This record gives sequence, structure tokens and C-alpha cells, in this order.
Amino acid sequence: MRVGRSILAAIPAALLLALLLRYHAPHLADDAFIAFRYAGYLAAGAGPVWNLGEPPVEGFSSPLWVLLLADLERLGCPVVPTARVLGVGGACLAVPGVVLLARRLGAGPLAAGLGALVAAAVHGLTLWAPSGLETGSVAALTTWTAAGLAGTSAVGWVLPAALLGLSRPEGPLLTLAAGCLALAGRRGDRARTLILVALAVLPALAWAAFRLGFYGAWLPNTFHAKATGPLGPRLLDGLTYARWALAAALLAVAGWSLRGRPAKRALAALGVLLVLLAVVVGGGGDWMARHRLLVPVLVPLAGIVAALAAPGVSAGTTRRRGIAARMAGVFALGALLPHLVPAGLVARAVRGDRMGPEAWQEGTLVPVSLEVADWIRTHVPAGTRVAVNHAGVLPWALPTYPMVDMTGLCDAHIGRKVPGGLHGKWDADYVLGRRPGLVVLHTRTEPGSGGAWLTPDYWPGESALVRHPDFAHDYRPLVRTWPRMARGGTRAWILLYVRIDSQ
Repeated sequence: MRVGRSILAAIPAALLLALLLRYHAPHLADDAFIAFRYAGYLAAGAGPVWNLGEPPVEGFSSPLWVLLLADLERLGCPVVPTARVLGVGGACLAVPGVVLLARRLGAGPLAAGLGALVAAAVHGLTLWAPSGLETGSVAALTTWTAAGLAGTSAVGWVLPAALLGLSRPEGPLLTLAAGCLALAGRRGDRARTLILVALAVLPALAWAAFRLGFYGAWLPNTFHAKATGPLGPRLLDGLTYARWALAAALLAVAGWSLRGRPAKRALAALGVLLVLLAVVVGGGGDWMARHRLLVPVLVPLAGIVAALAAPGVSAGTTRRRGIAARMAGVFALGALLPHLVPAGLVARAVRGDRMGPEAWQEGTLVPVSLEVADWIRTHVPAGTRVAVNHAGVLPWALPTYPMVDMTGLCDAHIGRKVPGGLHGKWDADYVLGRRPGLVVLHTRTEPGSGGAWLTPDYWPGESALVRHPDFAHDYRPLVRTWPRMARGGTRAWILLYVRIDSQ
């Protein structure tokens, strides 16, 4: 492999990645602050808990992310900028992994550079990398796991796969899949490969044992809150969500099956991505913009299909089969196009523009929630229980206030015992039974217009709470409200309702 040529071919991808990361740099996600709250408590010595003094619940999606942020916070690194830097670093590490992956599958420097360019153009990668979530790091780990499986070394896949097992709830499945694929592809010392597989799965097994002992559960609460509900509609939603990525992956499988010698390594790399795709489809997809959950699939897939589309016929493959394989790669690249950054956005990035708040996932929810948190700290006694829908910024900014997550991500009762799927769970009786002193609600109708303080236009769980007869009896709204911008530029407001007997 000519390293110099590969570096030169990757320069356009590096430039595009830098431009797009700069454009998306202002984006910060409310959900990222869930992990920040857990990391803050862990760094302070309280353990990875949601509320101090209450039974612990695993409401975060990445143990690796929480552990890493907590360790760095102990060293004095502020959690918000640290998470953003780590996410961007993950994206920057993923793109060279795409080059290596494509080269190991027989692609020349130009084809490998094309794969890297496509990976850098994956919209979700540069949108979510600076958001504070673990997306960039998971994309890097998936890419380097695939690159390790595509290489000739028996150990190249072990470290990224081991870390991948801690990076997401589905991580242990991906690590196990990588181990099985490595074992199937090695004809030499099977005993040594079995030892490597055991080493790779050990971190995930250790966390599973900790989860069972500390949280008293086999699976994280986020699994129950997100990936449950009726199977049929969930699969339909998942297939709709992942349809283009699934088409590209299946075309890649068909194309590489026609190839000669590199096919086995390519199919091993694809195997991990197919497992992740199956998990995403089975979970019903995701509500966040630009297919956040598919980013760890799309980035390495770009390198695999670019190598498939490259000219050349592998040894033992007829010219006709080689052409068919190459066409499958070309069509797979075409299937990735809906996931790439549009040309107009690239032009704005080249001009030096930055992403405006109307395009952020939750608009200006994060900065305005910080203003609300400042008001609560000044006017509401510490220790007051607060019920929230967006369980990110406010819980993190108010660590001395116990929180009720009304969506169930960080609440074991709503997450596990209430039927429904993603954001389809709520229990007004339960929330009111917790007697929160403060309830934080949202609306897109101006408060007070037509005599209404809240209209059922935001989230059904909030509407069910407001319609509950005990709510009108026990809570009154503050006259002050906090206007903000919702995604798309529309207006929204944050409202606070105070329990009457807490005044």
C-alpha cells in the first residue's frame, strides 16, 4: 500500500470534512446533556446515577462516553467543550479509517479517496459530531473495526471492537459479531483467535455485570424506553428510516459476492454493518435529523462500496462478474446520495457561513433552557423535584434538583412499565404522584392567547398531564414565559407550572 498516494487522495475529503465541521460547529443537542448529568455525578463520586439518593437507572446510551467524560471532568476538563472536541475528533479519525478500509479491499488511491470524500459528505457525521453526543466516536470505532476485519492482521479489529462494545446499547452485539466474523475468516490458529474474541467481549461483559449489580437490570433503561412497542409498526418505521442505507449495504453484499479474493474480507466488514442495520430497523429508527443512528453504518459503507465500484477484476473472477460487481458498487454509491450534504450547503460552508439556529435539532432549546435554569436556581429552593420533557440541559444545569423524566429515558417506571415506543410513553398519574414542585412544559402556541396557557401541540404526554384534573387543581402557571426558536424557525415557548402548596 503506497501511503503517500493514499494521503494525497484523501486531501479533498479532509478539506470537505473541515469545512462541514466548521459549518455545523454551533450545533449542540439537548440529549447530550443527559450523559453530562451522569458524568458529573460520577466525577463527583456519586456514581452514574440520575438522581442522588434514589434507585439508580441507566438512562444514557453510551457507557464509554459517560466514563470518558467523567474521567476528563475529574482532570478539570469542562464537560461541554470536551464532549464537542471528542465528537469532532471521532469524525476526523473515522475518515482516514475509510481510506484504510478501501485500500485493504483492493481500491487504488483514487477510489479510496472517493470513499473518504463520500464519508466526509455524510450529513449526519458533521451535523452530530460537534453536538456533544457520541455519534462521531461510534462512527470511528465502527469504521476501524471494519478496517481491522478487512486487513490481514489477526489483531487489528480487537481494540476498536472492544471499545465499540461499550459505546452503544447494541455495542455488545457488534463486538460479538466482529469476533464471530474474525473467527470465521481465520484459517490459522483458531485458539489464538478465540482468545482475541474473549478479550474483545470482556469490557462489554464487565459492564453487563456492573449493570446487573448496580442497576438491577440486564438491559439499559433506554432500550425499554425506545425499542419497545408493537413489532409490526416498529419494523415498518425502521425500514422506512434505513431504506437507502439498507439498499446500499445489500448491493454491496451482492457485488462483493461476485468478486474474487478480497470478497471474504469485505463481507466480514459488511457483516458488522448489517448487524447494526438490523438493530436500527428493529428499534424503529430514530426521530433525530439526518439519520443519526445510521452514521456509524454510512461512513465505513462509503469505503466498502467505493472499493467495489473501482475498476479491476479480482483473481478468479470472470470479466462479466467483475463488471456486474462494479455496477453494484456504482448503484450502492447512488443509494448513499440521499444521506449526503446537499450542494447548496457545501457552497455556504465554502463561503464561511455557519449553521443557523433554525437548523439545529431543537432550535434554541439549549441556550434558552440555560436561561430557565438560571431563573430556577434563583427562585426555586434546591432539592425541589422538577418534572421535564426535554431531560437534557435543565437536569444537567440543576444537579441539586431531583428530576422526573416524563418521557421515560431516565425513569424506570415509565421506561419499563408503560406500553408504547419511542416518545410514545407517558403516565400522568405517576408524574403527579411524584408531586414535583415544578413542571416544565413546552408549546408552539403563544401562552395566554385565547385564554389558553398550553395547547396540545407539542408532545402528547404533556397534553395528557395538563388535561389531568389534579393538574389544574394543584398547579398554576408562571406569568413569565421563555420564548425560543423551534427547528425550522417557528416560534415556541417554555412554560413553568408551580405546585400551589409549594409556594
